[in-house]
Amino acid sequence: MAIVDQFLTNALTSDFFAGGLALGAFGVVVAFLRLAFLSLYRLVLRRVWVSLTLDNRSPSYRHFCIWMEQNSVLSQSRHVRMTDGEWASGTKGYAPSPGQHWFFWQGNP
Repeated sequence: MAIVDQFLTNALTSDFFAGGLALGAFGVVVAFLRLAFLSLYRLVLRRVWVSLTLDNRSPSYRHFCIWMEQNSVLSQSRHVRMTDGEWASGTKGYAPSPGQHWFFWQGNP
């Protein structure tokens, strides 16, 4: 037991060993923070963001486009392409476009 105690005492007084121990502890802390950040990010993804896919041949696509037009959802959007045809009076046709789209409803994303 005395040999182990003497070895630990000599190792901790060594700058090389103490630096390695500090670097290892720093790595553990960074790995824990990364894991915590990724867990929080996944939680936010599940709770906040919604993904919606509509086929433009579906009747629900037309209703969704009318709803977006009536509620001015696309006023701040950058990646929307408008089609030439009109479906009903006062509405515009929107065709899907590539990229991410952010929608805000009553001030919430």
